[in-house]
Amino acid sequence: MIVPMKKYTFLSFYKESEAFTKDLMDLGVVHIVESENTPNKEVQKLTLRLKNARTVLKGLKKRKVKQRKMAHEVK
Repeated sequence: MIVPMKKYTFLSFYKESEAFTKDLMDLGVVHIVESENTPNKEVQKLTLRLKNARTVLKGLKKRKVKQRKMAHEVK
């Protein structure tokens, strides 16, 4: 029986993509073609924002800040 093909797009974490692909192929019901497309502008923009946020967090973790008492803790 011939059935119409369906196209799916999966987004996976790069460290898990090979295992994910292998698992799908082991099911024997898919033919996988990996795309070499470059990310679109929105993905590039979000990736840059994420990189910047990580840089800021890394810098904040290095700072040494004295603990202050909150106003409701002072008597």
